[in-house]
Amino acid sequence: MQFNSLLIPFFIVIIFVAIFHINSSRGREPLQNLSARFNGRIAKFSLCPVFYGEYCGLKFCIKLIPANKSLPDYLEIFLIKKSSLKLKIYRENSLSKLAEKFMLIREVKVNDQRFDEDFMILSNDSTKAANHFRNENMKDVVRKLFDDGFDCIVANGRSIMARKPDYILKKDINADSITTVLQKIISFSSGI
Repeated sequence: MQFNSLLIPFFIVIIFVAIFHINSSRGREPLQNLSARFNGRIAKFSLCPVFYGEYCGLKFCIKLIPANKSLPDYLEIFLIKKSSLKLKIYRENSLSKLAEKFMLIREVKVNDQRFDEDFMILSNDSTKAANHFRNENMKDVVRKLFDDGFDCIVANGRSIMARKPDYILKKDINADSITTVLQKIISFSSGI
């Protein structure tokens, strides 16, 4: 009886270690290739591959989130930067329009009809968020990130994150691609 009760936790630990190893090994090599360019390192103990680096004196983090039954793989790139403005930007869709119609969400409008139709902005400070997008460059950066396959941009007060579903390791996880995305996020972060 005692032997069986010890086997269950043992097998749980073995399964957890196997899942950890499989998830953390996928994507480690491309991240390792970034180390020299960005003075970075890969996190040793993480459920998914995580890379910490530095670009133009700013710290950033890359996470490769593995797919599960209902979600695809995600590439998340975080620029570590504190700010008082919190916001989320998504592509506008029929569900978000319906939620806005029933006043379930309060979307920030930037008084640019095309941009307001294409993107949904949620923020803790609608005035400051709208002012941030008065600059055409900010709207262009958002458009470019979304055109590159990113599906959201989130500023949470501690970092600014851009997330890309269904990324391609060789195409998206190389020094040039990461540099381009970081430049866009840095540009977006000015004034936040």
